[in-house]
Amino acid sequence: MPHLDPAQLDAQFTPPIERCLDEPAHEAAWEHEWNWQTPRLCEFDNYGKRLGNKRLSQFQCIKVGPLADALEDIGEVDAAQAMRRCGCYVIVDRYERGTVFRAMTECNHLVCPTAQRRRAAKLVEEKGGAIERYIRRNPGSRPLMATLTTKAVAAYDLWVAVDQIFKAFSKFTRRVAIKRAFLAWLRSLEISRNPQTGLFMVHLHCIFIVGPDYFKPGSKEYLSFEKLRAAWKASLRADYDPMVRIEKMRGGFAPLTVTGRKSLQEALKYCFKPGAIFYTKTGGRPAIVGATTRELFDPNDGKGLRWLTNVPLRAIIQALKDRRLVETSGNLKGNLDLDFTDDPDAETRAHEAELGEFICSDLYAWREVRGRGDFFFVGRSFERPANEGGFAMGP
Repeated sequence: MPHLDPAQLDAQFTPPIERCLDEPAHEAAWEHEWNWQTPRLCEFDNYGKRLGNKRLSQFQCIKVGPLADALEDIGEVDAAQAMRRCGCYVIVDRYERGTVFRAMTECNHLVCPTAQRRRAAKLVEEKGGAIERYIRRNPGSRPLMATLTTKAVAAYDLWVAVDQIFKAFSKFTRRVAIKRAFLAWLRSLEISRNPQTGLFMVHLHCIFIVGPDYFKPGSKEYLSFEKLRAAWKASLRADYDPMVRIEKMRGGFAPLTVTGRKSLQEALKYCFKPGAIFYTKTGGRPAIVGATTRELFDPNDGKGLRWLTNVPLRAIIQALKDRRLVETSGNLKGNLDLDFTDDPDAETRAHEAELGEFICSDLYAWREVRGRGDFFFVGRSFERPANEGGFAMGP
């Protein structure tokens, strides 16, 4: 689904007449800039209708208010405003024989839970396809899953640890024994935080693809656990024995099985564990770690180390910003099976043809009613969405 700019919606969608009701909407519940009035649910046909149902909604709007407040507190005002609108609006295209979810509002911020979840889903499809293509072109090859770690560090050293582990992995993949053993690789960064010590743990989730002779007795390609850890320790230039884990990736075939997709999702699901910046208060309300406590941190503003609030959030943003968090070897990049003469939108148009004639586009806004959250119908457009695609031009 493409990114949706809420600032462009007011002119496109016809607002319901219920906006003129004298019952004002609660600003925190609607969180949009049009100041539409609250529709009386079930009093008018369609207006106020739920997108999901009482048992299972098709979407969930995560409460990111505390996170947006924390971003505003550390000076990211624009990002905070965008995050408060993130996931609050959905556009659904309706056809004669079905519906298509076309777009939703997104802030795309590095620490946004919704954006992180959507990035992970996209990466699983993209990288999963690359692994499947490689295994299909190289029969007998199998993927292995590995975890490479480094020692825990304080918040003010987190960016240094991330920089160090990326450089170490680059050295690691250039080693002769590693290049001989692993034909292709994927690595994904993950950061976690120990709530007792406050220290951050930086590690890499890796998928290494080995050849058909890797596990044969006497194979020169095979790396024992001790050799693998020694190679990682040398690349890390560590004076300790880092924790290393490696095992066969379950379901790692072409195509990947359901188990294989889950294994890949484990490696790509997030760049930092939510517990690093989120915790739950009594009553289930979300809160931000470090919002009311001070820790030493240097925000790189030239003033050096000092005591600040929201340090875990500051440290994660500083460490991850402008980084390539997921990377693959060159032979897993691109799609050699792609035909540049094909129309990339042909499949979409064929699906729309099966659905029949276009009827309208409905706009839904997230709102909580009597303790239940869901998307509610608030506007409609009869203008057919423009096709923004085109033909991929070959070399």
